[in-house]
Amino acid sequence: MTASSATWDPVVGTTVGPGGGKRMEASAPVYVTGTREEALAGPERRARASVPGRPRSPRRRRLLRQTDGFPLLVGGAWPSYVTRFTAAEPVEDSTAPEAKPPVERFDAGVPVRPARPGRPAPGRARGGSPHDRSAWTSARMVGSSGGGTAPGAAGRDHGGMNPVTPPSLPLPLGLAWATPPASWSLDGDVLTVTAAARTDLFTDPLDGTRRQDAALALTAPPDGDWQLSARLRVGFAGAWDAGALVVHADDEHWAKLTFERAPDGTDGVFSVVTRGRSDDAVAAPVTVDALWLRISRTGDRFAFHSSEDGARWRLVRQFALGTDRPVRVGVVAQSPVGDGCRTAFDRLRLTPTTLAHLFDGR
Repeated sequence: MTASSATWDPVVGTTVGPGGGKRMEASAPVYVTGTREEALAGPERRARASVPGRPRSPRRRRLLRQTDGFPLLVGGAWPSYVTRFTAAEPVEDSTAPEAKPPVERFDAGVPVRPARPGRPAPGRARGGSPHDRSAWTSARMVGSSGGGTAPGAAGRDHGGMNPVTPPSLPLPLGLAWATPPASWSLDGDVLTVTAAARTDLFTDPLDGTRRQDAALALTAPPDGDWQLSARLRVGFAGAWDAGALVVHADDEHWAKLTFERAPDGTDGVFSVVTRGRSDDAVAAPVTVDALWLRISRTGDRFAFHSSEDGARWRLVRQFALGTDRPVRVGVVAQSPVGDGCRTAFDRLRLTPTTLAHLFDGR
C-alpha cells in the first residue's frame, strides 16, 4: 500500500418520500482501501448508472462533481430529488467491516492486468489450423468433464473468492482464458465460471475509461458463417452481475450479449457493442431462471438473439464491428460492483451454420 492510500467509506445518500414528506436516507456499501481517486471510482460508476425511483416523471437529470463525490439531481414537477455518491475517511465506527481493496494487486503492489496485446489466439493448436470445418460439429461440442480454476493466477486475492490453481482438464470448445476468473469448473456439459469481485468488461462512452478485468475465455470460430449458443444460469447478487457470450476482435472492437441484473433488481437481456467506446442497450426483462443466448455471424453482420426455451428466439440487435480483424468468440462472467458472481453455461455449441431468419431467429 502506498503512502497516499487510506481507508474509505463510500456513502450513498438519497431523497425518499413524496412531496413535503421527502427525507434523506443513507447507506454505506463497504469499506475500501486505496487512494482518493480509487475510492471515488465506485461512487462515480454508481452515480452514472443510477436511475432513482423519484420523481416519477423526471424532466431534467444533472450529475455534478465535488471533491468528495458526485451529487445526482433529478428534477420533476416537484423540486429536485438528490442522491449523493461520496467517499469519506471514517473517524469512528462501532462495527467497522473489513476493508476491501478496489484494485487487485500482486504482492509487489503492481496492478493485475491481463497481458492482452500480442496474446496468441486461444484455442489455436500449434502446427494446425482451427478452421477445419469438417471437424467442427463433433470437435467443438462439449464432451469432457472435470474441474479446475484459471491458469496463471495461483495465489491471487479475489475479494474472498476461493484461491485459484491450475486446471486438470481443458475448457470446452477449445476455449482458453484471456482474463482468468476467480474459479471455474466443468461437470459434464456445464461450465461454471465465478467472476471475481468488482470485475467488468466495458469502455465508458463518456470518457473512454476501460474495464477489462471480467472473466473472459475465447476461442477461434470456424471460417465463414457460424453460430455460438448456450443456456445460462446466473447467481445474481449485485447490480450488473452477469454472464455473457462475446465476440471479440481486439480491445477496440468487441460485443457481448448478457443475462444481467439491473440496479433495480430486474433481471434481463442486455447488450454492449464496442467500436472504440461501448454503448449499453437494454432489450427486455426476463422472468425465467435459465436463459438461452446466441451470437450468429452472417458475412460481416453479427446478430444477437435470446430465448426462454431454446426454440423460439427473439432478435436483440444486429450490428457490424467495423473492423476487418479476425474475431474470437467465447464466454464472460462479471460483477462490476459486487463481491463476485457465478454463471453456469450449459448446452455450449459453436457450429458452422448460417442464420436463416434474422427477426424470428429460426
